[in-house]
Amino acid sequence: ILAFGSRYIYDKMIPGPELPVSRFPIGLKRLLASILDPPSPTGQDWCLLSVILGQSNSIQDIENQNNESLSKTDRILTSWCKSDENATMGTLVDKLIEIGRSDAVDVIMNHAYLFGLSQD
Repeated sequence: ILAFGSRYIYDKMIPGPELPVSRFPIGLKRLLASILDPPSPTGQDWCLLSVILGQSNSIQDIENQNNESLSKTDRILTSWCKSDENATMGTLVDKLIEIGRSDAVDVIMNHAYLFGLSQD
């Protein structure tokens, strides 16, 4: 049903958890930024996410850029995508669960693609 009976399309399908974060829809990125960019009193914000994603070296650069129109979360995710081939939706969800951000997980689960097509 998903591939309308086409084996070719079916073979090109990528399950949502394996989709690269770089292929997130812009609306999903904005929603994540709206909940992860504001400083959290418990520290469970974009900054902790950057540490757990191995992007702590980017924190200082992002903090020094006083441009409020640029999302800190989006910049961390972009940096992560460039440096880690495992920057997938599934990995991001696991990391968000690890830092206790079930609200962000809910946003992803409600707005991310269930499947994507390989760009090969």
